[in-house]
Order: sequence, then structure tokens, then C-alpha cells
Amino acid sequence: MYLPVKNRVDDPSVHWKFIESYPFGTMLTEEEGQIETAHLPFLPDFCKESQKKILVCHTARANQIWRHANNRKPVKVLFQGPHAYISPRWFQPKSDNVPTWNYCVVHVTGSIEIVRDENLAFENMQRLVAHFDPTWQLALTPDDRKSLLNQIVIMKIFPSEIVAKFKLSQNTDDIDRNNVIKELSQSSQENDRRIAEFMQKF
Repeated sequence: MYLPVKNRVDDPSVHWKFIESYPFGTMLTEEEGQIETAHLPFLPDFCKESQKKILVCHTARANQIWRHANNRKPVKVLFQGPHAYISPRWFQPKSDNVPTWNYCVVHVTGSIEIVRDENLAFENMQRLVAHFDPTWQLALTPDDRKSLLNQIVIMKIFPSEIVAKFKLSQNTDDIDRNNVIKELSQSSQENDRRIAEFMQKF
């Protein structure tokens, strides 16, 4: 990823808060020269053994990506937040003004471990449900539970690198940047307004 210094965010707390806010990620793996992808919800967790944060996700067993990503092979997960078109009309008049795009992304590189213990797999599934749908309980009979676990695969991702790029007009002066924030804040599009909020924070 092209990452100018001005756009780089190195604070781990920002990384994890971003993932919690935008948990639907894109997983990429490589198998015999082919790039495989899957779009999955991810939940941060804490690994007692490594004393570090990890990601937990699940996929249908029929989705072959879990086989490609097995045995701690390298994987990458992309998390994309809000993004917005930036009009050159919002900048002070200059001959080199052009349209651009503001956006926020976090890339996690790491290795995967398949959760094969049924009790642990079920606990992870319950955590996912509790996080995204806290008013609903995953109440299953023993037979239903076994059937469910036969149809899904729980995966843990152990990050080796997390890189964040927040492209928020950091290369412009205060006049232009404040004008972009003003224009985006007045937009009817939620993505635009959220980018304006990020610009005010970073």
C-alpha cells in the first residue's frame, strides 16, 4: 500500500478502535499463485498465551478459504472505513487542483490458526453473537450445536503487522482543509460526514 508519512497512523489503540467500528473485513490468502478472498466479520480478542490482541472470525465450512489459510500461512485482512470524493472546487484556486478521494483503511497482516476444539469454537461463536446482537441469545440443543459447528469454521488471526492509512487532506493548508471539512459536514451522504469527523480528529 502506498503510504505517505502524513497519512500514516501508528497508534495501536486507533487501529483496534477502527476495527471495532468497521469490523467487516476482506481476507486475502495465496494458494498456488492464486489470490483467494473472503468477506467476513471480525472481532478483536486477547490471546493469553502471547499477551497480544488477535482477531477472531468464522466462515462457512463450504468456503474453501479456511483450507487455503490453514497452518499459520500468511494472510492479510483489509478494513475499510468511510471514504469521500473531494472536489477541487473546495480548494483555493490553483492551476494544479484536481479531484481526489479521502478515506481510512487498516491492513492487518498475520497468520491463521483454525479453532478445532468444539467448546472453544462455540464460545467464540457466542462472543460474536453477543457483540453484534446482544439482545439475542444463541440457545441450541446439543444436536443443533453439533450441527452448527459442523457447518462453520472458527479462525484466529495473529497479527504480525498492522498498518493504517488515513488520507484526510493532510497535504493541504489549514484554509483548504477547513473548507473541505465544512463541505463534507454539510453533505447528505453519511460517508462524507464521517470523513469530516475523522478530519477533525486527525
